[in-house]
Amino acid sequence: MIGAVPEHMNLIDVAGSSSLTFACGDLPADAAVIAAGHEPNGYFWEGVAQYIAAGLLSQVELDCEAGMFCARGGLSFRSRGGGFALSPGGAVQTGHAVPG
Repeated sequence: MIGAVPEHMNLIDVAGSSSLTFACGDLPADAAVIAAGHEPNGYFWEGVAQYIAAGLLSQVELDCEAGMFCARGGLSFRSRGGGFALSPGGAVQTGHAVPG
């Protein structure tokens, strides 16, 4: 289970379908993303999701933009043990270890 949703995220579960969104540009991890030479936008976070949770992404649709990350699909993020979320500190939580 993912647990509490950080303030900067919107998680909506309705009748077996979910939507996970967050606005980009004022996230706790932005400074680290910029220091690594990347733009902390929706496309960057889409790439992170594809790298970290490729198996989960076969079940959801990503519809990101420069200013927003959006994942939606016919599963519940809350009940998905192998799912992903961004913690308040900006770290990615997945069902497996994240390479460091």
